[in-house]
Amino acid sequence: YRDYVPRSYDPDRSHPLVMMLPGHRVSHYSLASYTELPRAADENDFILVEAEQQYRWNGEHRWAWFTDWSWASQAESNPDFDYIEAVVEQVADAYNVDMRRIFLAGHSRGGAMAFIGAIELDHLIAGACIQSGFTEFGYLDYRLDEWDGRKVPMVFMHGKSDPDVPFSMGKQMVDRLEELGWVEGEDVVFYDLENVAHRWQPWLNQPWWEFLNARPMPED
Repeated sequence: YRDYVPRSYDPDRSHPLVMMLPGHRVSHYSLASYTELPRAADENDFILVEAEQQYRWNGEHRWAWFTDWSWASQAESNPDFDYIEAVVEQVADAYNVDMRRIFLAGHSRGGAMAFIGAIELDHLIAGACIQSGFTEFGYLDYRLDEWDGRKVPMVFMHGKSDPDVPFSMGKQMVDRLEELGWVEGEDVVFYDLENVAHRWQPWLNQPWWEFLNARPMPED
């Protein structure tokens, strides 16, 4: 992973942490220009981590999060959860991190893992931003049928002209959360974007950041 520390960083006070998860086959080296999140980090005083997916051989060489997982029988053993927790631990050892404000952000398959990681790691992750995301292998059904955790705040963004991940898949995720008790405008926000394809939306970095930052992890 790569970390970016805002210019205003002060080791004597805690700073929120955003971990950005790229999409399928997308290098974490390209994220800075693609998402413009370093600028958002400077403007909002958060530490940014740009994460690298595990390099996998599955008939083809690719970087990919393990969203294609057996969620019914092996959810707890997903290796990406261990990775996310280990990176947070390392960054928190190096910098003064606000442990109540650790957020995931992701695009496409990274959006899928941001959604899944926020739910599965609700003891660690305060909230998530999911852009052009999806789920697969029954996660919305039999895995969330067993969900009994807290309503992790989430912001969703999906283009209605997305040719790679259909808009209906993003809408399905939001609808499922609302079935489980998330409240629109309080726990979840959905930006359905006209004339937008499969792209991260830098112009909306500030709104989703402000929504999540205002909803830290509840105190014990």
